[in-house]
Amino acid sequence: MTLVKTVTGPRTALVGDRLRYRVTEFIPARPSNADIAAVSWLVKSEGASALASVANGGPEFTITVPNTWAGQNVLVMPFMRAPSTAVSVTTAVADADIASSIALTGEAVTVRIERDNKRYYAAVDAEPRFFLGVDVTYGDQANAALTGMVLSLTPYETPDLSVAWRCGSAAVPAGAPNPLGTAGGGTTAAYAASTVIDKYMPKSCRA
Repeated sequence: MTLVKTVTGPRTALVGDRLRYRVTEFIPARPSNADIAAVSWLVKSEGASALASVANGGPEFTITVPNTWAGQNVLVMPFMRAPSTAVSVTTAVADADIASSIALTGEAVTVRIERDNKRYYAAVDAEPRFFLGVDVTYGDQANAALTGMVLSLTPYETPDLSVAWRCGSAAVPAGAPNPLGTAGGGTTAAYAASTVIDKYMPKSCRA
């Protein structure tokens, strides 16, 4: 009897992303083509609700993330006879309000923020992501030379009280000279210098 042993796929996603999952190992190691083609797939929420299924779909499964998955951790399970969480991939789909783009002043850039379990990460202009904290801190998935370094993101306010962001060593946003909170007379944002050297920063965050 052929069984699925391992599967790979994305750990994080945004609504609208096209996701691809693939069986990487079987038991026995060299199943017949007929057995490979007989792999079925089940997608479930953490609450055990079935979200999608494909019978005899083969060793690869692709799906576009619908709006209804936002904010959920979904389990994707390939199987021959019965699905099991022991052979699955958990994909964290970002909340709708997290899966957003933030305009940084200067050149137009995009900050993509995504959730991975209980941690949040950011990537500027599709560069490698980094751990997002009070400031932006390169986490344990970054190059070892960057671990623990901080890239600051400081909010400034425009005359119409919208927010413009100063990233790293970049200049104060044009047309937004005051830190966020100035107009309200309360606590204002404070710029803190980044500890990341320029060559490791996203281009839009360099001096």
